[in-house]
Amino acid sequence: MRHILAALFAACLSLPSHAQQACGPYDALREGLERQYSEVVVGRGVGEGGMLMELFASADGKSWTLIIVHPNGMACFAASGGDWQPVEAVRGEGA
Repeated sequence: MRHILAALFAACLSLPSHAQQACGPYDALREGLERQYSEVVVGRGVGEGGMLMELFASADGKSWTLIIVHPNGMACFAASGGDWQPVEAVRGEGA
């Protein structure tokens, strides 16, 4: 079973970002992103229905990945890319 998950993970990471509709257990996707791309969670937010969005990025800025985590623990790739640049929050006037 672990080999099947690893193959699924490798296959979906090789797809263009708009085609990354592959899903799998959250822990497997997170571990794969850390191991293969040195990406760690840099941000997250909760959406409707309890879905969690997590943004992963590598410290060197070479790659980033956005995943959606469903309440049942399954996670799906939403987008990925390169040239990650963290920015400071911009506050409006009077904030």
